[in-house]
Amino acid sequence: MKLYLLKIILPLLVFFNAYGQEKEATLEVKVMNDMKTPVANIEIQLYKNDSIFITGKTDSLGIFNYYKDFEINTEYSISVICSEFQNSKEIFREKTDTSKNIQYFYELVCMNIIEDKFDNSAYYELNEVQDFSNFELDWFKSIQMEYPNLCINFYQWINPKESKSIARKRMKNFERKLIEFGIDMNRIQFIPKINYLNEKALAFDYRSRILGEVMSMDGNCK
Repeated sequence: MKLYLLKIILPLLVFFNAYGQEKEATLEVKVMNDMKTPVANIEIQLYKNDSIFITGKTDSLGIFNYYKDFEINTEYSISVICSEFQNSKEIFREKTDTSKNIQYFYELVCMNIIEDKFDNSAYYELNEVQDFSNFELDWFKSIQMEYPNLCINFYQWINPKESKSIARKRMKNFERKLIEFGIDMNRIQFIPKINYLNEKALAFDYRSRILGEVMSMDGNCK
């Protein structure tokens, strides 16, 4: 059994640099993965007062540039779409922003799906907290036995129609089922943050899901 059957969430670092004198400004977006490798073909959307006016993609160096005037008294934001499951939108220039030199920085967690024969997420119908499909407990237990130093984090992505209380109950029940099946819980962490599926993900599959991230292979699980 290969580890690449597990889904892995990779952090992306996105750097913003804007230099402006009222109207004139330069925006540069650089996208890298956690190995400091540039990520090409990441979709970038530039918004002006909540309306898209520029779209593009990062180049082979992971860079997207915009060299034009920014209107004063106008709010600008940027959306970085790293997969069908997630995007992130951030304001980088507010209406009241009059600074000449500003540097913007934030971290974006982007899900990179790596799979072989099947998708091994646990899928849930809308508002379901007990029964899931697709995730195989015996398969997961065999992975733990084959790789005794494997450490896993579980994340949750939900349909926006669901409440966070539903999501918390779902994760608690999922944890209980792992315990009942004899899974080694000392090598597992459950991430409390609840993520929402975006429109592209919902169009592909509306179901909420719990998925795993390989954190380490050295037994250091905390």
